Amino acid sequence: MIRARGFGMPVMKRVLLVGTVALLLAACGATPTPSLETLSEDNPPCAGVGTEATLAGSRTDPRLAWMVDPQGGRHEIVWPRGFTARFDPDLAVLDASGKVVYRAGDKIDGACVRGEDRPLLILPPR
Repeated sequence: MIRARGFGMPVMKRVLLVGTVALLLAACGATPTPSLETLSEDNPPCAGVGTEATLAGSRTDPRLAWMVDPQGGRHEIVWPRGFTARFDPDLAVLDASGKVVYRAGDKIDGACVRGEDRPLLILPPR
């Protein structure tokens, strides 16, 4: 059996250990696209309202994205089906086709009210 000098283990075990560590480190860098809260229906009833809010978000927040009004208040939001979030390093919201439709700090002009105490639905910009 061949042993690597100073390591006290066979060369093959050492190679496998180094390879395993490299794969684990590579897997840590391959982060999946976080899922935003989305609607389960395609065309929900909607009462449109204007807003003066901006988009904010954090990868460490369970909701990932929300609106902030001019007074600093946070408003929870939901997205159409298929929308996802990406952090590179700041929030980007992608539509179902993978196109970036919003970024952190973008103004949100309008939303759909879905009932009291329910998150606002954000529609893609036109």
